[in-house]
Amino acid sequence: MVRGLLDPALCAYLWNHLHIAFASGTMKRDRVSALVVYGDPAFESLLEFVRPKLEAATGRTLLPTYSYARMHRRGDTLKIHHDRPASEIVATINLGQEPDKPWPFTVGGRNGPVRAELGPGDSMIYLGHELKHWRAPFEGHKLVQCILSYVDRDGPHAAEKYDGRGGLMRPPVRPDVEGQA
Repeated sequence: MVRGLLDPALCAYLWNHLHIAFASGTMKRDRVSALVVYGDPAFESLLEFVRPKLEAATGRTLLPTYSYARMHRRGDTLKIHHDRPASEIVATINLGQEPDKPWPFTVGGRNGPVRAELGPGDSMIYLGHELKHWRAPFEGHKLVQCILSYVDRDGPHAAEKYDGRGGLMRPPVRPDVEGQA
């Protein structure tokens, strides 16, 4: 866990940005019914903005793959799953919630599950393609989070850089990729 990865002002900006995306109709529903956006310019920029901090935390040189932001509502869940190879190293970041009570995020660690209660700006970094992760039903009103995905530059999934796109801020190569972290 990295407490305070993003400062409060940046979280507030991204919270508002996502609400504007919602109001403009650019968000879609994913498989778990959360409202989502893939590759949004603000979140794609965040991939590069936080990369040095994530490299310091992981001890790896990272290549960005994609960004994904979600707006959760009461009753949303996240079923136990693991991600595709483009999500080798993932940072999930809480951008804010109503009410101000964290929604636990659980990762099946090598020595047993690790449960994280993330406040705004806090992040959990994990091996998304390798470790299963999940959330119980959300009991709050609203929670906004972003998911930043990377691959290890020297690892077996380095070819997943940019998620098969020519660069950041481009649409997914395969239509079935959007909405599937």
